[in-house]
Amino acid sequence: KRHGQGTYTFANGDMYTGMWAQGVKHGPGMYFSAANNSKFHGHWHHGEFRSGDWVANTDVYKGEFEQEKPVADGTYRFLNGNTQRGTYVKKELPLEEEEEADEEEEEK
Repeated sequence: KRHGQGTYTFANGDMYTGMWAQGVKHGPGMYFSAANNSKFHGHWHHGEFRSGDWVANTDVYKGEFEQEKPVADGTYRFLNGNTQRGTYVKKELPLEEEEEADEEEEEK
């Protein structure tokens, strides 16, 4: 199992450079996604990215993450110089049954 500082290149071209513990990303590191040319740079905890920068194209989001998605307070910086600060709140999607019921009500 990987343990300590190291770099690993995945078969799909993605790459992780940073700390490993018991075979998973843990501690400071950087993950590069070859498919969409983005990267996560910050802190990992038991294989999950928890906080730091998400760089997509030329835009940067700095904040906390859960399941590789922004959560809580964070800041977006855009190439044009604009900055957007806010709080991400997970929105629950309705179940299919609820959607169907809504559609039936709209048809009446």
